Amino acid sequence: MQNLEDIQKNWKGRVELSELNPLTKLAWQTLLVKRVNKQKNTSLKYFWASFVYQIIVYGLLSHVIVKHWEEILVWLPGVFCLLLYVPFTIVLMQKFKRMALLQSDDKSASDLSIKDYVHEQYRIITSFYRFKIRYEYFLVPLSSMVFVWILFKLYVPGGVMAYPKMSILLFIIVMGACAAAVLAENNRNFKKPIRQLEEVLKDINAL
Repeated sequence: MQNLEDIQKNWKGRVELSELNPLTKLAWQTLLVKRVNKQKNTSLKYFWASFVYQIIVYGLLSHVIVKHWEEILVWLPGVFCLLLYVPFTIVLMQKFKRMALLQSDDKSASDLSIKDYVHEQYRIITSFYRFKIRYEYFLVPLSSMVFVWILFKLYVPGGVMAYPKMSILLFIIVMGACAAAVLAENNRNFKKPIRQLEEVLKDINAL
């Protein structure tokens, strides 16, 4: 039986899978699935971190809404921001559940071939990534705007209207910080895993 190093050489050399013996095929599939699962785990880390972050956001907004229910200019923007996150959370949980349930080590139960498994992982990650990019175009600026508005309304006498330049400056800072975090997040948890999965799919299709 060939070891994993031999299989990697065969893979890079585009050896036909049909030429490998059953034990070598199993080892090759194990290597391939391990490579795919590494990218899957990278994206799953984002799903968990994002879910925890959104729970914190919902908690803080709910606290502000309940505590300042008599101040419509406080709770109304809070409710707006809370509702703004709901569609994102729903899609996040749907994709997270689909990815978590997609097991690579139980082909008899899932009826997925190696190629189908890789393609499904790729489809789930890329579809959420496209949704994430589109949704964050208005989620980030609107939520930043609400944050600045509520902060000034609660802690700065006169609110945003009394200090327009300062509020605009804070909004730019918050937007810049969020944009930088989102770009780093997208590159780490989505762009790199997607590129890796594309390479795996190319390798599979070349066999």
